[in-house]
Amino acid sequence: MKKLMCVVILILGFGLFFSNISLAESELILQSQLDKKVDELIKILKYGKEISVYEPNKIDAVIALGLLKDPRCVDILIEYLENSDNDHLCHQIIRSLGWIGDKRALPILIDILKDDNYVHARGMAALALGDIGGGQKVITALEEAYNSDTDMYVRDYAAESLNKITGKSYQNQTDEIMQEIKKDID
Repeated sequence: MKKLMCVVILILGFGLFFSNISLAESELILQSQLDKKVDELIKILKYGKEISVYEPNKIDAVIALGLLKDPRCVDILIEYLENSDNDHLCHQIIRSLGWIGDKRALPILIDILKDDNYVHARGMAALALGDIGGGQKVITALEEAYNSDTDMYVRDYAAESLNKITGKSYQNQTDEIMQEIKKDID
C-alpha cells in the first residue's frame, strides 16, 4: 500500500510540491481518497450487478480489491466466497485473495482445494496458496492435490505452489503426460 501511495504522490508531484500542502498532509489526503475508493468497490461488490458491460460489476470490484492488496477487504471477500453460487465470481475472489496475500484466507482456500467441484476454483486455490505461503497445513494440502487431484492442471498448479513455498522441485505432471502422448504418437 505504501508503494501505491508513493506512486500516486509522484504522479501528483509538481502540484503537491509547489503547493502549501506538506507531504504528511498529502499522504493523509491520498489515504482518504484510497479509503473512499475501497468503500466504493465494496459497495459494488455488495449491491452491483454480477454481469454488466455498461458499469463496473461485482467481478470488476473483486479484481480491483485484489490489485489494491488492501487487507481490510479479506473478510468481505471470504464472506462472498462462502456465500456465492457464481463460479466465475468465486474463481476471481480466490485469485484476489492470493494477490492480497493475507493468511486469514488460508483455511477457506485449503477447503476449496480439497473439496470444491469446480476445477478452476481448485486450481486457483492452489495458486493462491502458493502466493500466500504458510505452514505444514498448506504444504500437506498442496501435496495431496499434487498426488491425487483428478485434474492435471490442478496438480500442476499445486506443484508450482509447492516449488514456490518449499524450494523443492516438483515434477510438472502435464509435461510428463504430454511426453507420454508424444511417445505414443511417434
